[in-house]
Amino acid sequence: MNNENPVWKSVKGTLQAHPRTGALVAVLVVLSVTTSLLPPLVLEKAVDSLTEGRGIPWQLGALYIGLIVLSDCCETAQNGAITLFGQKVTHGLRSTLCAKLDRLPARYFTGHPSGQTASVFVNDGDTIDALYSDGIVGMLADACKLLGILGILWSRSRGLFAILCLVLPLLFMLTRHFQRGTLAAQRENRRAIGRVNSHVPETIRNIRTIHTLGKEPYMEDRYDSLITDSFRAINRANVFDGIYSPIILVTQAAVVAVIMVGASQGPAWADLFGLSVGSAVAVIAYVGKIFGPLESIGMEIQSIQSAMAGIQHIGEFLDEPEREPVSASPLPEELRQKAVAFSHVTFGYDPARPILRDFSCSLEPGEQAILMGPSGCGKSTLFKLLLGMYSPWQGNVALLGHRAGTIPEGEKRSLYGCVEQEFS
Repeated sequence: MNNENPVWKSVKGTLQAHPRTGALVAVLVVLSVTTSLLPPLVLEKAVDSLTEGRGIPWQLGALYIGLIVLSDCCETAQNGAITLFGQKVTHGLRSTLCAKLDRLPARYFTGHPSGQTASVFVNDGDTIDALYSDGIVGMLADACKLLGILGILWSRSRGLFAILCLVLPLLFMLTRHFQRGTLAAQRENRRAIGRVNSHVPETIRNIRTIHTLGKEPYMEDRYDSLITDSFRAINRANVFDGIYSPIILVTQAAVVAVIMVGASQGPAWADLFGLSVGSAVAVIAYVGKIFGPLESIGMEIQSIQSAMAGIQHIGEFLDEPEREPVSASPLPEELRQKAVAFSHVTFGYDPARPILRDFSCSLEPGEQAILMGPSGCGKSTLFKLLLGMYSPWQGNVALLGHRAGTIPEGEKRSLYGCVEQEFS
């Protein structure tokens, strides 16, 4: 089993293949964080200058506007670089999934509905893309911004710093509670979507049988049940998301109110909170910058937890057993002379129920044969063994002097043609 997270492995591969893109993201994150911290400091000086009756120097006003523009430009460039990096990570992950698909044995496809496999490639792959486009790197940037703001507040207002040290751990625990609830809901939703994706092609493939037997109401009820499961899971996730953001906004307003009330209670409290008019404006701005990222985390919890559920499904898919190499031991001489040969073959899909028992059959070059028999007697199984899709439990299967499972894929196309009995 592969213990390494598939997304992290894809990230490392992307960084190794595109080091400049990774460096560009890191530089832009640093610039975005740094420039976002500077405007409130300039605003503090401007407001203090205004309240002292000296007016606002045009240089200070121009510097404030310039920093705001620079901060917005850096954040825009950061988001663009994060999206570009996320696309490269997603491309690498999808390439890994496609390579894995080529290495899976035939029994995987008979034991797993096609809709579930398609859901891993499409739905779970899209959630990984959203993880990078909407959240995870931006959240790391917000965390760096949060640390920088706390450092500035320590120098400006010890009282506010103490309040935030009390409030932020509580908010962190609240966030973790919401994350766990949302993750459980998203996992259930991903399973429901996989069942829906299997139900739709199954209905289309068997539409004639459904009409003939009059099973339309049954199929509709089954589809409604699957959609309802997905709806209920998404609804639970929406409840968590809808409650989280108001809690953050109310907490932010309460912190600002406590600071303002405390600063107005006399010199001792004013010294603790360290608020002049300018610093009060700057502190309020910084409080908004602290709670803004927390609110954004709440807004992004759904996409992040959905991506975590997708990562789990992708990891399970990548951990599926791959095709085992077929023994390349030489065939007996008498089998090499045959066009097709089954020699003492025993095989079945269920270990307790073999379909073929000590089966032997051969065709000379130029000889033709037709297999006839009731459904389930083993006709398709013989062809699957001959195509190398399965290996016999015992015995040998040979085609034109080659062991069936050892023929390279490209060479198979030059040896035989195959038309499936089902085209869907």
